[in-house]
Amino acid sequence: MPILFPYLQRRGDILYFRIAIPAALRPVIGCRELTKTLRTTDRRQALPIALQLAAEAHRLFSDVRGGMSEKDGMSKAMLKLVMEKKHQLQQDRMKEEHAQEVLDLRIGHSKELELRELKAKVATFEQMLVSGVVSSVDDRQADKEPKVNSPKLSEVVNTFLDSYQKDKHKEMYKKHSCTVHQLAGMDHEKTLSEGTIKDTYIASIRSFLKDANTNWQDQGFPTTLTTEGIQYRGDREEGEGRQREFHPDELKRLFEGTEMRRFASDAKLAHFYWLPHIGLFTGARVNEICQLNPQADIIHEDGIWCFSFSEDTPSDEHVDKSIKTKDNRVIPIHSQLIDLGILDYIETLKKKGDTLIFPKWKPERGRASPKAEKWFRQFIRDIGLRDETPKKRLVGMHAFRSNLLNRALNLDVDNANFITGHANAGRSTTQQGYDGTLSIENKQIVLERITFEIDYIKRS
Repeated sequence: MPILFPYLQRRGDILYFRIAIPAALRPVIGCRELTKTLRTTDRRQALPIALQLAAEAHRLFSDVRGGMSEKDGMSKAMLKLVMEKKHQLQQDRMKEEHAQEVLDLRIGHSKELELRELKAKVATFEQMLVSGVVSSVDDRQADKEPKVNSPKLSEVVNTFLDSYQKDKHKEMYKKHSCTVHQLAGMDHEKTLSEGTIKDTYIASIRSFLKDANTNWQDQGFPTTLTTEGIQYRGDREEGEGRQREFHPDELKRLFEGTEMRRFASDAKLAHFYWLPHIGLFTGARVNEICQLNPQADIIHEDGIWCFSFSEDTPSDEHVDKSIKTKDNRVIPIHSQLIDLGILDYIETLKKKGDTLIFPKWKPERGRASPKAEKWFRQFIRDIGLRDETPKKRLVGMHAFRSNLLNRALNLDVDNANFITGHANAGRSTTQQGYDGTLSIENKQIVLERITFEIDYIKRS
């Protein structure tokens, strides 16, 4: 029995109270342990009763010890108390034995009646078969099976989801709560990769089974279920979905093309203009960018304008903020973005009361980025930049993360990982606590050294 449920012992299906008598008291009390049936199979009902009985037992032990400590031996009053307790225990034991006999007789009688009834049904059915009234498969509704105490799978799943730390592990909770129908409705251009299967779906099932085995095994949940032995049967190779950075000529095509010029000249298309520019100079994930709240996440710290990528600041009412690495970070706004007019754009959003940096793209399922992601993927396809080469694909916004880090590497700029949020890779929590992070001033120095050879089109 788990330590969370002391003083309980299961005998068959019934739970019993059990407590061992201290060795020094056994000669006085006359037995090694105290037991009592709790007449239930539900440990949640049994536990309060067991704890109450345990308290009474400990009081008895204390009284006996007090009597034994007297110089003249056990007092008459204490001896009387012990004898009364022993007599009461004997009576309780006799009652329990009698009750068990009655229960056994009832169970035996019930089984005999069920067997007789079953034999009668079989005989009747055989006669109906012989007479041709029914075929070998009875098309009438079968008798309902007797109810059992085992929980339904839906109850176990719902309990797991209700008790899950949603706020602490938002992304994993989304994976847990995704239904089979939702999975089937997702748009996957290719077979899922082995990493996705292991890190998303198998990881979710493993977490659920661990919880179910801990909390439901005594109510019939099968403890032999496991994710061990599940094999990936897809045809995807490890790392083949990895994205590369935009090459210099591809960056020029993207940021100097006629399409970007059109985005820059039309205020209604401002979201098309700013999404790739912010991605290039922050290396932030697309959802981190799209969930930025102009009212709370564009801050002026130590005289420096910054983006605050945080789960803790106020969000749009339709968005559940999430940072993949769980590390909130404040990133200076690159001077190139300021020169292009990002602060004017933000100020316009603030005055309108917008709570999303790109209000034209409406959130879906608590995330701010699905429509933006889809647009950018299609955009680079339309302008001929999409590349499906395995292990060096160019298919979406994630490529900008590689661009910023690759550019920093080639310019011999250190600590760019503090900008993109990779700074904690390979570092323990203890190391992170000692090392800390770069100051805003130093982050700005790092970021300003990262430049690209692009003739940017300023918004008109």
